[in-house]
Amino acid sequence: MGERVCNGSIVGKLPTCLCYGSAAMAEGGIGSIRSAAQRVADHARTLARLEVELAQAEMRRKGARAGAGIAMLVVAAMLGFIALETVVAVLTAVLAIWLPVWASILIMLGVVIAAAGGIAFLGSRQLKAASPLAPTQAIEQAKKIPEALRGPKPAAAEPVTTVVVAPGLATGPTMGSMPGGAGGGTTGGS
Repeated sequence: MGERVCNGSIVGKLPTCLCYGSAAMAEGGIGSIRSAAQRVADHARTLARLEVELAQAEMRRKGARAGAGIAMLVVAAMLGFIALETVVAVLTAVLAIWLPVWASILIMLGVVIAAAGGIAFLGSRQLKAASPLAPTQAIEQAKKIPEALRGPKPAAAEPVTTVVVAPGLATGPTMGSMPGGAGGGTTGGS
């Protein structure tokens, strides 16, 4: 598979030329529907392969950048930790002006432990909110796809209720025509 030239421009490394100008038809012609379908299938396979290669190259490039970014964030976190230690030492020294050194160290230790506990508590709440870690929405959506492709299920037949109306009662009974009704208990009315 070499580079192809189509209408004077290099198309790339494709098994056949993707444009169908007069030069392309003069080479092979349009043989039959089968050969045209084969060419379309070949082009589709080539396109899919090239798309995968493009995605892989993009992921390699993004992975390298992400790795460099993570390394920089680790260094920044280490420097931030050193800065935090320095701040704690300065605050301990300031407290030591008014209190004994042991008391100022003990107070700062309590502050650091309380901050660590609070951050740990908030972090655990965030993890609980994010669990389960499996992509549940995507899984539920994937389960629905085969059902959607099959189409709607035929509706179950609903029971049919038949009402038979006597010819004389087509408009419905009245209170006077009902036995024991308000019309004196007679039927037919008078």
